[in-house]
Amino acid sequence: PEGLLPALSIEHDDRKPNSGMLLKAMQEWRIDKSRSFMIGDKDSDIDAAQRAGVKGILFEEGNVFECLKSAGIFV
Repeated sequence: PEGLLPALSIEHDDRKPNSGMLLKAMQEWRIDKSRSFMIGDKDSDIDAAQRAGVKGILFEEGNVFECLKSAGIFV
């Protein structure tokens, strides 16, 4: 909403931290929430994941594989 382009500066269910885009994908692709996760680099990504009922993993820098191992995704 604070964007510079008025046409894109809107509130919408599909914009993070809302979970609309994730929920639509889950309906279309039969995604198992209990076995799913979302990786993001912003708190709004993690909020969207949680609102959609999936685990959110914050990736700030470094190796993505190591980040996932730390989150318990890969052992």
